[in-house]
Amino acid sequence: MKLPEGEVLMKREKVCAMEIWVECLNGEAKYMSRKDSMEINAILASATGWRRNKSKRRYGPHGIQRGFERVQRDVDSMKLGGTM
Repeated sequence: MKLPEGEVLMKREKVCAMEIWVECLNGEAKYMSRKDSMEINAILASATGWRRNKSKRRYGPHGIQRGFERVQRDVDSMKLGGTM
């Protein structure tokens, strides 16, 4: 997939369904249904490296939402047989 000219990818440490709806799917916030939100959240819940937030957080122009945060991998758990 190629980005439109002038667009840049940003590595996110947190994300919510509304951000994905508006910024990735070009949807308008007022048209996101509960079903849409549930589908996006189900995808995020199954994604490796992300976990659901225990509390609500602010997501810029999208306001206070429940969302997901990136999980930090433990470098030691990635070692094979104690060597690197």
